[in-house]
Amino acid sequence: MLRPAAHGPRPLRRAAATSPRPRRPGHTSERRGAAMTSPTAPQPYDPRRKPRRSLRYRLDKLSVYAPMLVMAALALATYWLSRSMPEPIAPQTIALTEREPDYRLHGFAVRSYRPDGQLTAEIFGSNGQHFPASDTLEVHNLRLRAITEDGRVLSATADTGASNGQGTYARLDGQAVVIQQASASAPRMEFRSAQLQVWPEEGRVHSDTPVQLLRGPDRLSGHNLRYDKQRHLTEIGGPVQATFLSLPRTMQK
Repeated sequence: MLRPAAHGPRPLRRAAATSPRPRRPGHTSERRGAAMTSPTAPQPYDPRRKPRRSLRYRLDKLSVYAPMLVMAALALATYWLSRSMPEPIAPQTIALTEREPDYRLHGFAVRSYRPDGQLTAEIFGSNGQHFPASDTLEVHNLRLRAITEDGRVLSATADTGASNGQGTYARLDGQAVVIQQASASAPRMEFRSAQLQVWPEEGRVHSDTPVQLLRGPDRLSGHNLRYDKQRHLTEIGGPVQATFLSLPRTMQK
């Protein structure tokens, strides 16, 4: 049950007077009736607003184009290198004169073979040099060994000498000696001179200097020599000295 106050009824409190908030100079906007929203509240959907992408999404997107970017960079680098490289220098061909060797040999052996692989000639020397203009091999302390098609063996020695590339010709200078081994149809033959020219395959020996020929036990000497086995010819020029120790066949009957 409500009772009145002792001193009578109290007057009602007036509503608090509210003075309007002073406005900032130049500020004209009013937020009357604006609804207060929480910062954590979901924002309304705006179709014009683009969604914010995360860093991981952007990196994944970039990795798709990374190989193409790398290949393009490599292509550009290759093109740049090809353009910046100097032009290749063309090899210069040096023309050698007839007396200029293209290579030298020391303590060597040179062998020649037929197409079937059979050895035809071998040359040994302490020093040598090859002249390409004439395809000639000059040799010091020359030793030559040649084998003909019929199996004859011819050997030669000299202080110096020269041979062609095929070994079918040799020139011997200084204490030249050529020996043709004996066969069933011919005795051993030895040629001695200061200079000899030999064609081993053809069985020819020439000399334009004083020469000695030893044919078995017989000895002949002269100023020059022409020997041809295929023609069965032996010519010795100049004053000739001969010593025959074997009897001719007509005297042996």
